[in-house]
Amino acid sequence: MKPFRLVQVLAYRERTEATMQQQYADLVAQVLMGITKLQALTAEQQRLAGRLTMMQQSGQWDAPSVDATLRYFERLNARVQEQIAEVDRLEQAKELARLSLVSAAQDHEVIERLKDRHDQRQLQEDDRREVKEADSMTAARAIWRNHQHPQG
Repeated sequence: MKPFRLVQVLAYRERTEATMQQQYADLVAQVLMGITKLQALTAEQQRLAGRLTMMQQSGQWDAPSVDATLRYFERLNARVQEQIAEVDRLEQAKELARLSLVSAAQDHEVIERLKDRHDQRQLQEDDRREVKEADSMTAARAIWRNHQHPQG
């Protein structure tokens, strides 16, 4: 029986696909953590905006407090923008990983089909060989019998 030539490729693909699945799962987790951080930063922004509103309404509108709060608000806004960019980058990386994983799975499926066809052809070839051997043995027995018991 001829071995399937792509067995090593199939084994490599299986290992690669497992690694890709893990990388994809890691990216999904990173995206979720990034979104959680973004939500926390946004909540902090809202809390700070509420604090500024309360300061204004209560008359505790002194310049140093307002200035410090506004500087913190600006740093927080910058951090929110950075986190949005980070989540976007992770989302893009996750999508690329997903597409690579889908492609790898499709390649794996094609190689599996090739292997199945190879195995089926091998079985057919083995069956033909067995039939041929059986026919040869039957013919040899018939010849031997004819020599043992000639008719005539």
